[in-house]
This record gives sequence, structure tokens and C-alpha cells, in this order.
Amino acid sequence: ISNDKKTILFKPKPSVRMDGGSFDTKSTGINHPNGLILSYYADTINPKDTIKFICLDQSKDTVSVFSTYPLEQETKIELKSGSNRIVINPRMRAAKDFPGMVMWWASLSGPKALPGKYQLIVSGKNLRDSTEFEIVPDQKYPVSEQDIKSQYDFIKKVRNRLDDANKAILQMRDIKNQISEFISRIEKSTTTDTLFKLKMIIDSSLTKIENELYQTKNKSNQDPINYPIKLTNKLAHLTALFENGSYPPTDQAEEFRQEIDALIVKQLNSIEEIKQGDLKQFNLLINQMNLEVIKPKIIK
Repeated sequence: ISNDKKTILFKPKPSVRMDGGSFDTKSTGINHPNGLILSYYADTINPKDTIKFICLDQSKDTVSVFSTYPLEQETKIELKSGSNRIVINPRMRAAKDFPGMVMWWASLSGPKALPGKYQLIVSGKNLRDSTEFEIVPDQKYPVSEQDIKSQYDFIKKVRNRLDDANKAILQMRDIKNQISEFISRIEKSTTTDTLFKLKMIIDSSLTKIENELYQTKNKSNQDPINYPIKLTNKLAHLTALFENGSYPPTDQAEEFRQEIDALIVKQLNSIEEIKQGDLKQFNLLINQMNLEVIKPKIIK
């Protein structure tokens, strides 16, 4: 029970680590929800207040966050004054995505939380409450604790590398945009010609790397039929194949993960070489030429 007598967070029953979800079968009723079912009472919920439900593991690391006004990587929940029934899925965050991403049979999801004891914290304006909850294994699967941990570690490794790669793609796009915007304000001359040439080299190098990581020709969900999938799609396909159930990955899956992971790391290392090489040289030339970074536009 909260220190604030106007709110009550009831300790939930154990949650089963399972797949699927609640839906209306039309003829036989609605299936039981998948996830942690919370009962939370609050006399008054201000619609403008941010209230967060934070799931922590035994190491006090954040597993997932649910919020009335979610930030990036947080999940939206709805609360009202009075009694609330909230279903949350304490799953690790997904890998970073980007606008317009199209992939074939792939998943950016993080792993389902492991069986065990967890802490749930409710945090908001003048509000602090907590309780413990438990996740138990799905008894349908004849697997050991180590099997479940192997699946968890496998999906987490895939998620982490996809996160690195997608963030790198966003960073490369930003670098190219910044350079293009800067170059557009400079007159081409014998003095600045080196900058223009270096821009082309950087653009070409970063575009080549992005095309190795991601199929940039994909614009619709049907495009993967026509264009081959690239490295991030191949890696994300492993999550789509092995994130369900509680079975560990096969030896072949782990070998393939390591193979694709190494190819992605090679591309990420190439990005760092460009940043420390050509991009650094580009910025150095700007300083040496004493060019104006902000140049007033002539209004006609």
C-alpha cells in the first residue's frame, strides 16, 4: 500500500512467461491476457500527469517502462480515476528503428523477461509506490532453466547488434544531411574544391555502408520480394524465428548469428574509420579555410 492513502497498488499474481495474447473468440469468450495483470486504485488521476510503472530485475536494472506519457522506448498505458486494471508485458526494449523501415519476416524485439522475482515501481508527481512480482516458466515447454536463459541471451545479442546498426544508419544519414546543408551555402571555387570532392567521397562511402546494412530500395512491404535482404534483415530474421516459446537456439542459428554479427561489425568499424579519417579532414579544412558556418541568407 502506498504512503499516499489515496492510492493502492495491489500485489499481482505471478505472470507466466508465454506468447500470445487476449482476443475475442466471438463464440467462446475472451482469452486470458498475456502479461502481468495489475490492479491499481487512485482516487484522482490528473489527465496531464505523467505516471510511470517501472519493472526492475534483481540487479535493479530496468527491464521495461510503461507510462501515461511515454518517452522513446517506453510503452503507453491509460489510467483513470478510481480502479484500474493494467496488463503489461515486462519485456526488454526493442532495437532502435527508423522512419520508413521495411524488412521481410524480421523482428526488432528484445527478449521476454526471464523467470524470477522482479520489482515494480510506480512513480509520478508526489507519488511513489512499489511491489514485487514474479514471472514463472510456461509449463508447456519441457525445457531447463538454462535453455530459457540461452534463448534470452541469444535474442538479447541479436537485439543489441541491431540497435548498434540502426543507430549507425541514422547517424550516417545525419552526417550526410549536415554536410549537404553546409556545402549548399558555399560557393564552389579553387579554394573550396577540395571540400566538394571530400563531400562526394564521404557520401559515397557512407551510402555504400548503409546499402550493405539495410536494403534502401525497400519502400513498401512488397519490395523485399524484388530486392534481396541485407545484413540487418538477416539478423532480425533470427529473432522472428526464435523469440517465441522457450526453446534455446539451434547450433546452426548461433553459427549464423555470429557470422552475420561479424559482417555487421565490419561495416560499423568502417563507419568509425570514415569519422576519424575523411570526416575529421572535412572539419579540419573548414577551420583552415575560415569558412562561415552560419551565413546570413540574401533575401530578394
